[in-house]
Amino acid sequence: MGQETAIPLTHVAYKGGAPAAQDLLGGQIPLMVDTASETIEHHRSGKLRILAVTGESRSAALPEVPTLKELGYNVVADAFFGLYGPANMPADKTQKISDAVAQALNNPDFQARVRALGLTPAFAGPQALATLQAAHLKRWETPIKASGFTMEQ
Repeated sequence: MGQETAIPLTHVAYKGGAPAAQDLLGGQIPLMVDTASETIEHHRSGKLRILAVTGESRSAALPEVPTLKELGYNVVADAFFGLYGPANMPADKTQKISDAVAQALNNPDFQARVRALGLTPAFAGPQALATLQAAHLKRWETPIKASGFTMEQ
């Protein structure tokens, strides 16, 4: 995003979005990029302003907030949450957990709570999640290398 917008950005490693949001609210950092769920209530209360969303289209929970594409930047970045277990988890346990998650995600009350956080509830089974993750890794490999980012050891 820094390359596309010509804004010099520095990655600051936080232990979660909540501490970063607190530093944003406190003025210790000028901006943050995170899921809307970390800041949506602060946005709604007027304590901070979500400037743009990074998805292909506007968020149903934030219809007043434009996408970066609408603002003229060629940046689309979506996120997903996955549930992971040990690599050697037995297939029957994997299926049982997968079925329970699918059932929970089909609950209208749960869906409403997820949407209120600016997220879109969707279910993908274990194989579909693996495929989605592989596609995201491939998609972000080139921009990450171009940014010069390295993991801190």
